[in-house]
Amino acid sequence: MPHIRSSRQCILYLFALIATLSCLTGLLSCSSSQAKIPTATQANSLTATNQQSARIKTAEKPDLITALTQRNQKQSLFPVSNLFPTPPPVDNSKRPNTNALLENRSDSESVDKEDDEGEADAILERIRLYQMRHGGIDPESRLELVKEQYQQREVERSRSSVETLADAGSSWVSLGPTNGAGRVTSIAPHPTIMGTVYVGADAGGVWKTTDGGTTWVNLTDSISNLLVGAVALAPSSPNIVYLGTGSEKGSGIGLLKSVDGGATWLFPRSVIATRFFRISVHPTNPQELVAGTQEGILRSVDGGSTWTTVVSFPTNSSANDIRR
Repeated sequence: MPHIRSSRQCILYLFALIATLSCLTGLLSCSSSQAKIPTATQANSLTATNQQSARIKTAEKPDLITALTQRNQKQSLFPVSNLFPTPPPVDNSKRPNTNALLENRSDSESVDKEDDEGEADAILERIRLYQMRHGGIDPESRLELVKEQYQQREVERSRSSVETLADAGSSWVSLGPTNGAGRVTSIAPHPTIMGTVYVGADAGGVWKTTDGGTTWVNLTDSISNLLVGAVALAPSSPNIVYLGTGSEKGSGIGLLKSVDGGATWLFPRSVIATRFFRISVHPTNPQELVAGTQEGILRSVDGGSTWTTVVSFPTNSSANDIRR
C-alpha cells in the first residue's frame, strides 16, 4: 500500500500549490485596483504647475548665450567690422572714359583696316604684273608683243655694235651668276662638238657654253621674260635649235626656232601650246620633230610651221617626257 499512499500525497501537494498561486494572483489584482489614477483635471493642474516652476527658474538664471556673446565682443581682438571694412568712396573723376576708349579703338581698327586694304591692293597689283609676264595675257597677244620687243632690241644691238657711246655707262662687267641662270629645265649637248652645250633655264632663257661649262653666253637676252621648258638640236644639222617656251611655272609663247645656233630666233605664226616639256628631233630629218606639251604629243614635219596631234590628253594632263 505504499504506492497508493504516495499518489495521494502528490495530489494533495498539487492542489495546495494551485491554491497558493490563486491567492497570490488575487492579492496582486487588489493592489492594482487600489492604486490612485489622477484625473484629467489633476493632470492639467500638474502641467501648469510644472511650467510655472520652469519659468521661475529660467527667470532666475541669466541668459548664457547673451552673456557669452557680450563677453566675446568685449574681448575680441578682431571684431567683425574689421573683417568687412567699409569700402572707401569711389572717385569717378579718375575712372577711364569708356566712350573715349571705344572711339580710340574704333579709330585704330579703321587704320588697321586701311593698312590691310592697301597691302591687299599691292598684292593684287603684283599678281597682275606677274600674270602679264608669265601667262596672264592671251598667248597670241603675248607672242606679238614679244616679237615687237625682240625686233626693237635686235635693232638696238646692231646699232650699239657700230656706234661707240661715250657716256660712263657704256661698259659693264658681269659679276654673276657665272654658271647659268637658275633652275635648268633642259640640256641639249652638241652632237659633234665636244664641250658645246645648250641649256634652258626656267624664266632664265637659253644659255650656251663652248668650253664645257666654264663660261656661258645667254642667247635670249632680246626676248623678254622667256620661260624655257625644252631645248633640242637637230642631230643631222646642229645649227637648227628648237626652243619650247613655257613650263610648269608659267605659260610661254609657243615654239621658237633658230637656224644659226641661237644667234637669232624665228617666232611662230601662232601659239600651238603654252607649255613645252620635251622636244625630240628626227635623227636624219631636221624638219621632223615631236613635242610633249600640255596639249598632248604634237608632231611637225616642216620644221614647226604646222602641227598635228599624235596623242591627246584630258584636261589638266600633259606629256612630260617622250622617247624615240
